[in-house]
Amino acid sequence: MKHAISTVIITFNESKNIQRCIESILSFSDEIVIVDSFSEDETKSICLKHDKVRFFERPFDNYINQKNYANHQAHGAYIFSIDADEVASAPLIQFLENFNPDLYTLYAFHRLNYIGNKAIRYGSWYPDTKIRLWKKNQAEWSGKTPHEILKFDTKLNIKKINFPILHFGYTNIDIVFKKSNFYAKLASKNIALDKSYLSILISMLFSPLIKFFKGFVIKRAFLNGFIGIQIEYCIARETFYKYLNALLLKLKWIPNGNIEN
Repeated sequence: MKHAISTVIITFNESKNIQRCIESILSFSDEIVIVDSFSEDETKSICLKHDKVRFFERPFDNYINQKNYANHQAHGAYIFSIDADEVASAPLIQFLENFNPDLYTLYAFHRLNYIGNKAIRYGSWYPDTKIRLWKKNQAEWSGKTPHEILKFDTKLNIKKINFPILHFGYTNIDIVFKKSNFYAKLASKNIALDKSYLSILISMLFSPLIKFFKGFVIKRAFLNGFIGIQIEYCIARETFYKYLNALLLKLKWIPNGNIEN
């Protein structure tokens, strides 16, 4: 018996990516729920060309609320969550076309990140496992900006499926650094509220070094070549700046997290 799958996507100005994403999910999706933040490009018109798409518009407040709103619009028994700059790989498509779920199970998939056309198969970015498939109403998005997490009953099982989601989020390494700056600023505000001065200072001094060593040495990022060094440096740099920013916020030396890094 086929189990209905609602594929859910949130979008804003994704005209360069959304067609590729939709094409990769059409065969297994009974419907495609897209919640858009009033895109200013051709995102809406591209989406509405597809019969399976149910298109909604909602002002963006944060990723958590936007994704939960999108999930609530789904009619299918199961929700598959994917980002507009992601693509279901061929083996993943085949798996979902023949989806036979285990009761009380959430499904996690590896995410293979790309910079341009280069797949990043080592280091902190891989396997980058994400829960992306679950029975409707068994999970919801929670956590803190910028890294939302899926909240669910701990009695539920998580099954890891070795069929990747392909993530084309970065055309070049400069985009990686630019997004890193943005995420550092977002994360620092919650850190400033939740952590003590001493905890922030210790994390600022040691966490970047630990992250770089773990990614570059233990997870063998050096096998990615020079770009592997750049990625791990970027991760360490983001970690340092989010704690530095948080410390300056806590000391009230900068307003609203506006630090240039």
